[in-house]
Amino acid sequence: MAKKVSSVEYRKSLKVKIVEIAGEMFKQHGFKAVKMDVVAQKLCISKRTLYEIFPNKEEIIMEAVKMNFEHDREMYEKAMRNNNDLMDVIIELLSLHINEAKTNSPLLIEELENYPRVLEFIKNHRKENKDRVYEFMKKGQKEGYFLKNINIDLVYEIVNSFLDAILQKALYKKYSPADIHYTTLMLGMRGICTQKGIEKIDNLCSKFAE
Repeated sequence: MAKKVSSVEYRKSLKVKIVEIAGEMFKQHGFKAVKMDVVAQKLCISKRTLYEIFPNKEEIIMEAVKMNFEHDREMYEKAMRNNNDLMDVIIELLSLHINEAKTNSPLLIEELENYPRVLEFIKNHRKENKDRVYEFMKKGQKEGYFLKNINIDLVYEIVNSFLDAILQKALYKKYSPADIHYTTLMLGMRGICTQKGIEKIDNLCSKFAE
């Protein structure tokens, strides 16, 4: 006999599905183009049901961003488990992020400014992630891939300022998400590498240049 699903369990499951479906639509079309009624139709639920779970689109965007950060964390942990060499971890993650960025709508960054609460959450998340970044940098220095005479705190602040610069200069209007992602990652990563690290990073660059 099939086990009955409680209304609470159903709502939790439906909430995840809404975020997954809407998240993919955001990546393809941007935030503005994705209407609440279209999301409801895609999930074969009423608009009323959708609004009972998410009172507005910004709440869905917030959850989609959280889900994306969780996905990044899982990718990082998997890469760390699968690779003994830190630079192999970096190359695997860079490849995944750049390939994902190729399919993202250029409107994602531009329209993010319309949701200041989401933007603030992203900035706070990066601050909270500082300890992991610091540990990662120290490991890279120990393995001889990162320069030892660099100020890790300053590097962290500079790399995190890239998002502000992209928004303020409206670079998203001139360059694709993949180009922005690739260039900022290379700037933030290659500049702090030793010759040993540069050689590995350059090998990755040559693959994306093909």
